[in-house]
Amino acid sequence: MTQDVLVAAGEACANAIEHGHRDAPGRDIRLRAEAMVTRLRLTVTDTGSWRAARPAADPLRGHGIALMRP
Repeated sequence: MTQDVLVAAGEACANAIEHGHRDAPGRDIRLRAEAMVTRLRLTVTDTGSWRAARPAADPLRGHGIALMRP
């Protein structure tokens, strides 16, 4: 369970850094963690803009969302 949380948080932060600020490197990202009795919620935010996925561009990429889901 701990390893799953670390992988998900790392992937979300990496995505925010790589994709969220591709046009404005050096901007802030935020990681918020909320611990409840039966679950943990992690929220990563950046100030970038959304870009539609391009799965055909590189078939070895684009698996991050699957890594972040429980």
